[in-house]
Amino acid sequence: MMPMMNDHVLLATGTRVPLEIVSGVLFLLERLLDGEARDRAFVVHLREAALADGRVAPGFERETVDYGLTVADGRVDPVVREVVRAAVRGEGNDLHLVSPFTVAWDRGRSDFLIGLDKMRAVLSPDQIETVMRGPVDPGGGSSSAPPGAGSWLDYVRRRHQGGTGFPPPSAN
Repeated sequence: MMPMMNDHVLLATGTRVPLEIVSGVLFLLERLLDGEARDRAFVVHLREAALADGRVAPGFERETVDYGLTVADGRVDPVVREVVRAAVRGEGNDLHLVSPFTVAWDRGRSDFLIGLDKMRAVLSPDQIETVMRGPVDPGGGSSSAPPGAGSWLDYVRRRHQGGTGFPPPSAN
């Protein structure tokens, strides 16, 4: 199975960046766009900075530092800038996210990492283990298999092994 951490992916801007960072930035942007008016305004200004010289508007510098989105000189981090340029669409305050990825497999892996972060926010470690390793039937029904015998992780591993008839994940 392909490792996800430290794996670089190709964004729609033509830039290769670490998948883990892209997923983290997308998760943050999603939460901000679903948040209060000030959070949405922050994304508007972050996008303006990403499309221009990378400098965030006065009054929003603190948020960029708090969220870890800037580098030492105060500009938006280059990877964050590419993610924002590739994923944030719309005009003014009417912004939304699109997939910044050029390969569907990369989008799926990012969605998986974001899903893990969301689970960590609301579930205990034991509950997460049950979700990740509990018996499942990939066909949609329930399974009476012993715990761990039919997890989604096992299904994905089997699906992407040779000789199964399923295509392998795209290689960037």
